[in-house]
Amino acid sequence: EEKSTSGATGAALKRITTVCLGVFALAGVQGIIITWSYLYMVNVHDLNHRLATLAPSLLWVGILVMRSVSIALSRRFSARTILLWSIAGSMAVVAFEQTMLLPMVSMTAMVLLGMGVAGAFQLGTAWAAERIPDRIGTASSAIMASAALGIGVLPWLTGITIDATDFSGMMVVSLGGMILAALMFGITAQGK
Repeated sequence: EEKSTSGATGAALKRITTVCLGVFALAGVQGIIITWSYLYMVNVHDLNHRLATLAPSLLWVGILVMRSVSIALSRRFSARTILLWSIAGSMAVVAFEQTMLLPMVSMTAMVLLGMGVAGAFQLGTAWAAERIPDRIGTASSAIMASAALGIGVLPWLTGITIDATDFSGMMVVSLGGMILAALMFGITAQGK
């Protein structure tokens, strides 16, 4: 009986593997911005500590706004659709921010990037639970573990990248995380 339970869990996890990988990447981007945005503002824009500290705070403002908006959006659109739109918008924000490189643009980008990464946890969990409705505990645990791993790994990779290049590495690794998330969510079938 134990074997059949572990086999059923394994089969369930296979149905949400790409969702978990996408959440790993998107939550990892959230971790990058939380970890590095303050130093990004100090090193790229030469802001004082008082102003630079606003960067991670503005990220959280964006997260709060989008998590609230997602409640209404999820009545009309699937978690997959909202996540893909959010990622596409975030990629556009990073491209615009990198072409302008002005402190005000970067600070505004933090709010918009917060909105873009906000759905990783709740939308990822909802989507995984839809894919394996008989294993909601497994779905939420796998999503939370994936998110925690992403938040641990991607900021560390960003630090390595920054050491090897400069603080623009923060946006490069963030963009890579967004692309990975978009690919994973894009190849995941809409339904069960």
